[in-house]
Amino acid sequence: HHTIINLDLKMLTSAASFLKDLLAGGVVSDQFKFSVNFSPLTLNIIKPNKLAEIVKKFSLLPNRFIIELTERSISDKAINFQHLKALKAEGFHLSMDDFSVGHSSLELLNKINFSEVKLDISLLPKGREEKDEIAIFDNLAKIVATKNKKAVAEGVETKIQADFLDERNLDAYQGYYFSKPLSKIDFILYLKNKNGN
Repeated sequence: HHTIINLDLKMLTSAASFLKDLLAGGVVSDQFKFSVNFSPLTLNIIKPNKLAEIVKKFSLLPNRFIIELTERSISDKAINFQHLKALKAEGFHLSMDDFSVGHSSLELLNKINFSEVKLDISLLPKGREEKDEIAIFDNLAKIVATKNKKAVAEGVETKIQADFLDERNLDAYQGYYFSKPLSKIDFILYLKNKNGN
């Protein structure tokens, strides 16, 4: 248990340190937010104000960070919902990762005040002929929108998928079509190229 908790805390500390460097170098805007995946175990044991203290040590506010939890990890384990509410009160954003079509997903959407919902890669239609998949995807995106949550599509790997999402005006999408996972240095170069610097 301690290994998972220590890893989560180390990731948040590294993210805060890196974000401070990015801001100091003018690489990202003041609107830039950093997403960090967390184990429910960590969020059950570590008090939310402790997580806020970590980022404040780097002169950053919690609202610069999105704490990601997979839908399955929330469903499979008893999560302290009071801690999640306290995280929101501290200013952190919450993201439900791997959102799918299960009943538990819809129930969690009502129970927890997520800032964003990441639509699972399995929901993304492979092509335009997949009428049933498209209907399911469109309806789930509408549900997320009616809850005033940011809808993010995961696992975008082709131009066809990117074009499909462009037509639907989703809030954001991510995947190998845009970039593979990057080292810190490559990430900075990617951002500078994207911003025309």
